[in-house]
Amino acid sequence: MTCRNLKFRCVLGGLLIGLSVSAHAQEQEQLQGPTWVMVKFQSMDDSVMTPTRPADYTLTFEDRGRLRIRADCNRGVAGWRSGNASELRIGHMVVTRALCMQGSMSTRFLRDLDFVRSYTFRDGHLFLALKADAGIYEFRPMSQ
Repeated sequence: MTCRNLKFRCVLGGLLIGLSVSAHAQEQEQLQGPTWVMVKFQSMDDSVMTPTRPADYTLTFEDRGRLRIRADCNRGVAGWRSGNASELRIGHMVVTRALCMQGSMSTRFLRDLDFVRSYTFRDGHLFLALKADAGIYEFRPMSQ
């Protein structure tokens, strides 16, 4: 069957695809808006890690798939992409490797960015989920 025979279905299908693409574009714009500050990390065993100085752990998603990273005493850039709604992959990172003070979450945070697979927004916060339900990072916009 062709669209000529199923005009209503083709138009409706096109509208649904258009709405899905539009919603995904809006989510990406929301992702790229602010600099995101880490609030906490909750692992799959329900343990919670909270940074002592949250503003030392930030992500800034820029257009053209560039991500700026601050991980305590380390800084870096990476690539990012979101092919489908809520999907997020962070690519190869170029990061300084300074030895931060004891108690820093830098090493874990940088390692975990490789395992981010999806994102969602709730109450103005950004949540990044790691593969295999290993944990979720929560971020708030820098301005809050």
